[in-house]
Amino acid sequence: YGLCEAVAEHGKSVLQGIRQDILNDFCAPHLDETPWKLLSEKKQGYLWVLSNRNGCYYQFEPTRSGKVPE
Repeated sequence: YGLCEAVAEHGKSVLQGIRQDILNDFCAPHLDETPWKLLSEKKQGYLWVLSNRNGCYYQFEPTRSGKVPE
């Protein structure tokens, strides 16, 4: 887990660049949320993906709210 956390921390600036490249492209992005069951709890969250020809951006959120894609 520590290694994953370290990679995520170092990748934050790159991730925002990927997200901006997708949003700034003339191609309409595809947005989808997939239920993601948490093993340690009986709750579930959602893995959101924003993608187009430039790449994919993934984001985990505990909600399916329409505020996430905004």
